[in-house]
Amino acid sequence: VGATEFCNGGSVVLNANAGTFTYQWRLNGSNIAGATSASTTATGAGNYTVLVTNANNCSAVSMPQAVTLYPLPVATISNIGSTTFCSGGNVILSTTAGTGYSYQWKLDGSNITGANASTYTATAAGNYRVQVTTDFGCSDISPVKAVTVNPLPTAAITPAGAVTFCNGQSVVLDANTGAGLTYQWRVNGTNITGATTANITANTTGSYVVAVTDANACSQNSTAQAV
Repeated sequence: VGATEFCNGGSVVLNANAGTFTYQWRLNGSNIAGATSASTTATGAGNYTVLVTNANNCSAVSMPQAVTLYPLPVATISNIGSTTFCSGGNVILSTTAGTGYSYQWKLDGSNITGANASTYTATAAGNYRVQVTTDFGCSDISPVKAVTVNPLPTAAITPAGAVTFCNGQSVVLDANTGAGLTYQWRVNGTNITGATTANITANTTGSYVVAVTDANACSQNSTAQAV
């Protein structure tokens, strides 16, 4: 891309020969209103000429100067999946693909190393943008796409007594408590029907786990507790 070839939104200053002259700049053969000085700022594509007139009212028209504008790409972000998810999840962000396009994804204003495809799998919270550049070097940066990652709740089991005992006895297993938490107890990998409170009375041998779910529907399994 040269001085008279630039991206949409750019410009180039065109200069006529200086002297005791009057000037009229033209674009594609039509006068440009108000363009009557020795220079003009070209912002549109086309063929520019200048009519130069001396004090004797003799005039000459310059050779055309071609100005070429290259369009900007349109950078937008769409998402495949929700942009709000639990820790360990992700969302696929995508932008407009085009022949000769290159991409740079950004998180909170900083480039993401190696994120140079038309899609990006986001796993971290923050504000994502993508810069799309054409093969002519024209760039556009997308609006922000916010991603929210909710943390997983804590899930832990605390036995209220000995976990080794004689047949016919039992032990109470307590899960951690907190506002908005729900529970599902399992033994040997199978849900225990109705065991949805913060504690359970275990009276059979097995490996007990509690799944704790918070108000954001994020769930975490505890470490297994052998009984």
